[in-house]
Amino acid sequence: MPMVFHSPFVRPAMHHSQPAMFGYPPMFSAVPMPSPHIPTGLAASAATNSASGSVVHSVTVPSGSANPSQAGGSGEATTDGTATEKDPAEEKNTESADKEAKPKTPEEEKFKDRRALKMRIIEGLTDGSVIMDVDAPHLAGIAQRAGAKAILIIEDSKGKLKTKYIAAQAVVPRFAQKFIDAVAIPSIAMIRYGNSREAKALEKVGIDMIDESSRLDSYIKTMLFDKKAFVTPFVSGAKDLTQALQLISEGAAVIRTDDNYGSGDCRKTLQSLFQMREQLEELVGMTDEEVDKYIEISEINRELVLKTKKLGRLPVPYFAAGGISTPTDVAQARLIGCDGIFTELSIFKGVDPEARAAAMVSACKNFKNPKLIAELSRHFQLEPK
Repeated sequence: MPMVFHSPFVRPAMHHSQPAMFGYPPMFSAVPMPSPHIPTGLAASAATNSASGSVVHSVTVPSGSANPSQAGGSGEATTDGTATEKDPAEEKNTESADKEAKPKTPEEEKFKDRRALKMRIIEGLTDGSVIMDVDAPHLAGIAQRAGAKAILIIEDSKGKLKTKYIAAQAVVPRFAQKFIDAVAIPSIAMIRYGNSREAKALEKVGIDMIDESSRLDSYIKTMLFDKKAFVTPFVSGAKDLTQALQLISEGAAVIRTDDNYGSGDCRKTLQSLFQMREQLEELVGMTDEEVDKYIEISEINRELVLKTKKLGRLPVPYFAAGGISTPTDVAQARLIGCDGIFTELSIFKGVDPEARAAAMVSACKNFKNPKLIAELSRHFQLEPK
């Protein structure tokens, strides 16, 4: 039976046959689809192969013609007098192999070495890592002393990042430079989705990672760009598994939740974690035919999908971001399933920001210890008015 996959890139089914958790539809629903009316012959062949990007056309060679090119087609002749055009995907793979065989220029070798050095930052984002939002260099110092693995630079913390009358912009390079100089841990700066020029400007000042942020602009599939062409690794927000795999295929090195980033409310963030966990479980349990159908409809690289299915998780670090502001928020997010968390800027607004920051780091590493979580939460009690 054909399978329908619910994703931002796939037209949703007309109805669902399974219950939804937290109001989210399941990624895959076994909903019968009507068979489309596709003409037979060449049109049918094209429709069958269009999803995978390869179309094979059969061209009949006139009698007496030994060369397929004389019949107006290109390819190899067969014993039955027909010629089959070469698969464009195979030609592309051949060109890629030829390109890889060529010796790299000094500039290409330098780029490769610089990118490899930057990608070591991702290796440091191990299980239980904390990345802290900061809007001042002295807060970046507090985050570093508390044990944060990286900082996310927030230039406008007054709620003006995305409004009707104020145009959202990326972090100004000169502003980012202050944080880069203030701490030794990696610094992350935000850009708008799909804005490669903002990314280039931040890369030039030496930013360690770039965050394509929904705080600044909404996700649009057509605005994707090749992140592998940058030395600097990217963090990208994804609402579900399909969007996450799409972003990874274009070069994202870290994925985070994206529904509620910067809102101060962690409920949607936790819902997104639940949804991702359920979708990964569904992918692991899919048959080969169902996997093939998913790949065909989602247009995601087969190798990436199969690798994710084998691992049972995303092949890159997965972080919870949005409303994570107390040790209990951290523990709950980690229990549902994530490698680390982005903390809210509000953790620095209490009486003892040093203790609060350290408590968030400790909670992320010891999330299975409820007694310790309770002790750490005392730093976050409501302050008397």
